[in-house]
Amino acid sequence: MDKKRTIIYVDDDVDDRELFKEAMLKTDGIINIVYANNGAEALEIMDNDNDLTQSLCLIVLDLNMPFLSGREIFNIIKTKDTLRNIPVAILSSGQNPNDILFFKEQGVPYFTKPDRYSEIEILADNLFKLCKK
Repeated sequence: MDKKRTIIYVDDDVDDRELFKEAMLKTDGIINIVYANNGAEALEIMDNDNDLTQSLCLIVLDLNMPFLSGREIFNIIKTKDTLRNIPVAILSSGQNPNDILFFKEQGVPYFTKPDRYSEIEILADNLFKLCKK
């Protein structure tokens, strides 16, 4: 039997979270998706739920959020023994060349939020593949 897999998706945009959920569930109907509205909430969830942390196969971060940006969350994640080896992907509408370069240098996939649902489905498939690694 496969190990339970969980993705945490950190994004303050409710509509983006719903589209992501719908596309991911089409890709794999049994994957567990946990949402956080911002970086502080995500860190609290990951720090306080050991079962969730054990099942995490991917952390998806938006960059532009209140409290902690995606880049700030990423930097904190990389300092935590329980989280540093979990793959991270960026899913953002931001196109800041410094952010894109930073994450490229870290080996973190950087995806731009698509405009069409068909593109979201392709993106979900690509993100799911990261989860299976």
